[in-house]
Amino acid sequence: MRRYLILILAGLLTGCGFHLRGEEYCHLPIQQIHIASPSPYGPLESQLRIAFARASVSVNENECSPYTLVIKGVSLHHNTPSIGTSSQTRVYTFYYDVDFDLLGARHHPLLMSQHIRVTHHIAVPAGQLLSTNNQVSILERYMIHDAIVQLFHRLNTTNIRQQLLAPQVAQAELVRKVLG
Repeated sequence: MRRYLILILAGLLTGCGFHLRGEEYCHLPIQQIHIASPSPYGPLESQLRIAFARASVSVNENECSPYTLVIKGVSLHHNTPSIGTSSQTRVYTFYYDVDFDLLGARHHPLLMSQHIRVTHHIAVPAGQLLSTNNQVSILERYMIHDAIVQLFHRLNTTNIRQQLLAPQVAQAELVRKVLG
């Protein structure tokens, strides 16, 4: 009986779209990319290299790559909650912002002036300071992951896929006409 109940619950969770948090990186229609950033070895850029590798996209260090992801700005900041009594739990809202452009061959703009904002909340118990625990560094890693997932979804939109695949389709048409 218990086994059937577990199967029914698992089916319901799967049916509603529930999935465990993990690597949500999708397949991208590109094979190579260059990451241009003022902080080339920052936390976001390092995680981007890993995410691109998992999506079977090689990251080139030279600017001769067919696509360039230009990271224009990254910031992590939070609001300052109103100060109440010291016995109240304080809730901080954290924001992780990423501004980027995607350039194609010969720096042809594909996605310009894109902004991603990831928002999370942290409740800090009374008598504890935000800086005395490692919640912020853990939260930053989660927020970077969420920002990368959003970035990959933007790179995978129908409009961008068509722009990215257009040269490959044109080349295939040319080969078909020559061999045809």
